Amino acid sequence: MAKYTLLQLVQQTLSVIDAMNVQSVSDTEESEQVVMIVNRVYNELLDDYPWDHLRSLGALEVTTTANQM
Repeated sequence: MAKYTLLQLVQQTLSVIDAMNVQSVSDTEESEQVVMIVNRVYNELLDDYPWDHLRSLGALEVTTTANQM
């Protein structure tokens, strides 16, 4: 399965709706709207499915060395 960046998702979506191509997600108002939609769908996917690998807890051990756990 291919992994896409946010910019690639925005560019593909804008292409489908025949909007102007962008080089940054903040180039146009339409691209910013697509970013909001992509983020909302991403968050809904995280909330709606039991992604066990995202919910696992681990135990930390405190050591005497600073900044090391």
